[in-house]
Amino acid sequence: MIYKMIRGDMARFGIIYSIVLVCFAQAYYFLFQDIEQTSITSFREPHVALMTLLQMTLGDFKFTKHLKVRV
Repeated sequence: MIYKMIRGDMARFGIIYSIVLVCFAQAYYFLFQDIEQTSITSFREPHVALMTLLQMTLGDFKFTKHLKVRV
């Protein structure tokens, strides 16, 4: 009984997470596709944007590595 509830909740979470991840990947792809800076390559292609956002949600992403910030 508990296994069935957990399995259903994890499936529902996976579906919602996938939809949100794909939508944000598309949004970032369209926002960053016309940027002329060569240092930003994380969002130039749709599949790379999706993988970058997956890394961001897992906490394994350093944005300063890809974008040189001048202070």
